[in-house]
Amino acid sequence: MDSSASYTFGQLVHESIVHPLGREAVHTLGRYVALGVANEAGIKRLGKTPVFAHGSPQMLTTPQFVHGPVFDQVMLQGHDAPFGQVQLTWRCYHAQQIVELIVNWNKNWSHQPEAGYVAFPFAAANGQLKLETGGGFFQPGNHGRGGQLPGTCANYYTIQRAAEITTPDGASLVWLPLDAPLVMPNAINYANWEPGPWAWNGFLASMPVNHYWVTNFAPSQRGPLRLRYRLLSQAGWPDSESAILAASPREALGWR
Repeated sequence: MDSSASYTFGQLVHESIVHPLGREAVHTLGRYVALGVANEAGIKRLGKTPVFAHGSPQMLTTPQFVHGPVFDQVMLQGHDAPFGQVQLTWRCYHAQQIVELIVNWNKNWSHQPEAGYVAFPFAAANGQLKLETGGGFFQPGNHGRGGQLPGTCANYYTIQRAAEITTPDGASLVWLPLDAPLVMPNAINYANWEPGPWAWNGFLASMPVNHYWVTNFAPSQRGPLRLRYRLLSQAGWPDSESAILAASPREALGWR
């Protein structure tokens, strides 16, 4: 699986299963082989064929800058790709110190099992990650106090509103995946099902598209997707709740 260090901040990553066995290569048979409990017939059937293929949009060389009354923005337009047309927009708001990434993805239909990710490799390899769920924050990968229950899923997490990221030097920010709350920490690795404790390496991936799970779900989708991600430093705010409310106000962020 791709190393988290190979991604840029806010990069859209399209993933598809190219193995002849399709979803079976990452489901029961794939897991049995990975865990070393498959029989010889299963190992031979899976073989050494690559399972995943990854692609990202290639951006045009001239970003478009717009200075506006509410925010300044830089927009990058992607070339047409097999998975669709992509536009990335970075915004810096005037009323609050909020940075926002908007991913506009006019997605194509896929005949292969697929997923889509937006990568966020934070410079916080020795930092601490906390996710908000059920009205409070917990530390994923930790089975101690303030962590998650042993044996529960350690690869996919649904964020209620925000993640809190703290570095060893005390810097802290909140990250809000407004339209895509399913996240994957440490690596883009769909086939990681191990529930054991783990330490965060600074990488987060939002997972707005997942067509690996087929029960009661469409095999693919097409059309426009608009994905928004906001970041706000907690400096100057008394607590995480105040920072989250500032990054997701009930009223407009204001004109100047």
